[in-house]
Amino acid sequence: MKKKPKHKIILTGGGDSKHFRDIDLKFKLWLPPRCNILLVPLGTNRKNHNYALKRIKSTFKVLKFNNIAVCSDLSNLSWDFLSLFHAVYIDGGNTFTLMHHIQQAKVNKLFKKFLDHGGIINGDSAGAIVLGKKVDSAYFGEVADRNRAGLKDYSGLNFLSHWHIHCHYTEDEKEEIKDYVKSGRKLIALPDNGAVAVHGDKLRVIGKSSIVLYHRNKNIVIKPGKSIDLKSVF
Repeated sequence: MKKKPKHKIILTGGGDSKHFRDIDLKFKLWLPPRCNILLVPLGTNRKNHNYALKRIKSTFKVLKFNNIAVCSDLSNLSWDFLSLFHAVYIDGGNTFTLMHHIQQAKVNKLFKKFLDHGGIINGDSAGAIVLGKKVDSAYFGEVADRNRAGLKDYSGLNFLSHWHIHCHYTEDEKEEIKDYVKSGRKLIALPDNGAVAVHGDKLRVIGKSSIVLYHRNKNIVIKPGKSIDLKSVF
């Protein structure tokens, strides 16, 4: 029986895209020449989607696109269409709005199938948070999101071995996060300009900033270039 490929996921914590060169190069290594990428910019208003497309094309200057398309309505997304792409880029914005669109369209299994078939998901900021177990970590910090969508179910896509994701992390949020994880949650804290590549259960820091893993009363700092196994770290 043929083994399913290990999931390939990139998470970025936000910040200025000019610092993302190393991240973009890692993304490029996972992609074929003349790749097809699907942009999901649903954390922002539809009027901003064309701007998001221009920004993504500029950000990924190292990539040679065959096609980059925008998905402005997940409810119309089918496997026949999604399977034409090599990667899905989930853009940032308001985490709760983005998760609302994902839940309404019920695309969890579709995105899981995409990963199972070797597709790559790259999530930035809110787009990274929704890939974790829950999205309520978006309430933390000075750049906290407001739940404008009235989201009641905080479940995320849970593609990262039950880890939660927090973006735009600063040390000022340390006590808030410690309180969040004391019940047993595991959380990956990504600062601006911080990023990780996750291949199966192996996490590698590919951004310019260290990231922090939290669980109960413990935390571990992982420096750029270093790797760790998400299933055995705690």
